[in-house]
Amino acid sequence: MVISEFANVSIKLDYNLWKKNEVKQVSFETDLDYKRAYRKTERYHDTVASICAAINQILALCEKCTDNFNALNIQSILSHFMDIDFNDSYYIELCRHSSFKFVTDDKDFMNTPNDNIILGDF
Repeated sequence: MVISEFANVSIKLDYNLWKKNEVKQVSFETDLDYKRAYRKTERYHDTVASICAAINQILALCEKCTDNFNALNIQSILSHFMDIDFNDSYYIELCRHSSFKFVTDDKDFMNTPNDNIILGDF
């Protein structure tokens, strides 16, 4: 899930930059839809290649592990979901269950005291 979020945030960031640049180049806003326009561009393909390279570098430094979803406390995840994103709530429970440390600069985690979360300004 972390790799998925990294990839999605990275590609959406580039899409927003591309879209902003494209709007400046034309005198009217054209259809700059993510799937119909951006994903067909060479820029998209170059960005995906860069993201894939970054993912491979990240994975080389990480230990891949199962999340043992069946052992997680779903009610705990759902209770945190009242205050933070579902994925963030999921990470909290996964870290609690597996004694992982989660390092993030996501300010949403400020609302969820947990010893497994290391909040920084990266």
